[in-house]
Amino acid sequence: MMTDIQIYRLHAILVDCTRQYRLHEKMVERDVGGMHVVTYEALPHASEAPPEHTVVNCTLLKVGVDRDKAESHRAELRQLIAPMEPILKLGPSFITLGAEIGDQGAAFQLMALGHFLGFWRIVTPEDLGFTGAKAEQAAGLGYVMLAGYQREEVS
Repeated sequence: MMTDIQIYRLHAILVDCTRQYRLHEKMVERDVGGMHVVTYEALPHASEAPPEHTVVNCTLLKVGVDRDKAESHRAELRQLIAPMEPILKLGPSFITLGAEIGDQGAAFQLMALGHFLGFWRIVTPEDLGFTGAKAEQAAGLGYVMLAGYQREEVS
């Protein structure tokens, strides 16, 4: 388990290196179970990501990773996540990671950052054959996960 100081530093790195982006229009209206639901997403759209960002799909949102900043934090990030190694080896979902680091949004950012750096890959519902609304539903249930965690890079 990470200490509070490690979690605080991890969050600072995530803020420095990553940014969350929405997938849909800013306002989406739909009927769900007989109710009219209006969703407003304040995040910028993924199409607005700057050129220095590699955009990683996490099904429910996309995360932009600033390539240069990510590389500059590679070694420190490796050290910070070391206490989570037992969990990372199990292929946790964003829900599990969010519980560990205190925020599911930050969990998506960590997943994308580690994916970009080659620490692991992200498995999404699309990888499991789901599409459209079924993929979003599966993602909401936790089917956005890590796989292939390696303590060290493999050359």
